Amino acid sequence: MMRAWGFALSLLLSGSLSAQPFCQASNNEDGVYRALQQIRHMPQSVDATADHSSQYAEVFEQCQLAQLVTELTQIDNVALHKLFLDLNTISFFTLDERHIAAMLLVLREQQRRGLYVAHLAQNLYERYLVARALPQAQAIRQEFKLMPLPEYAVAAYQGRGLLRLSADQLVLSGDTAEHRMIIIAAPKCHFSQNFLAWADEQPQLKRWLASNALFLLPPSMSNDLESVRQMQWQYPWLPLAIAYKSNEWPQIKRWGTPSFYFHIAEQWRGFSGWPAGGNATQFMALQQKLLAHGDTN
Repeated sequence: MMRAWGFALSLLLSGSLSAQPFCQASNNEDGVYRALQQIRHMPQSVDATADHSSQYAEVFEQCQLAQLVTELTQIDNVALHKLFLDLNTISFFTLDERHIAAMLLVLREQQRRGLYVAHLAQNLYERYLVARALPQAQAIRQEFKLMPLPEYAVAAYQGRGLLRLSADQLVLSGDTAEHRMIIIAAPKCHFSQNFLAWADEQPQLKRWLASNALFLLPPSMSNDLESVRQMQWQYPWLPLAIAYKSNEWPQIKRWGTPSFYFHIAEQWRGFSGWPAGGNATQFMALQQKLLAHGDTN
């Protein structure tokens, strides 16, 4: 346990700090919360090629969290709990091993104080799984006797890793295809469901999507296999897969759902969102440009 804690600390301190658009007045735990609130209230662009996770990474660096978690004995129990939750938010968007390591350090300090942490250990377990840090995930699960989440055999693969349903189980395989259209979706996202309900009513579009689009679920969906099964059952024509590691998809700047990416003339273009009124005009315009460049069937 102590060895893992020491490794987490050394991993954290290997990062660099930069100028501070966040936490200018304070780099304590209250400043972190205010910084995250600042991000939440920023206008969100519908441009799917804008990188939004980097804002959360900037909070970690500019609020000097690598330093803060070396001073945890100076923080009271309430603030310590808030800090864990803030780190949980940051790592949800970044999946950065340094940010997850910070969660572990806070958890260990809470544990040292005799606080109840099993529910927080569940968060850490899930984050390790999504970051594909499987040995660490297994260690936390066993230590806190947590219920196991869906598992799969890990094998070497070429290109990008994809998790697909096969005989009701997840199977990891490699993907080297040159995708021209990628749709990021999620089963429990009602905006994703808005799009799928619209597409499902159009037989020609469904056939085109089945042949030309990759429906890519965020890595976190490997923890919710029942929802993935339901989505595949509801829309059997979907070429559905879960991204194994988000950093294997540099063209995906925004994993918010739904997001639509079109590879047109050697550039990725796209947009996010499908409100009740739809975004059919924008979708069809980009699809036509894709067809005009002869990049699809």
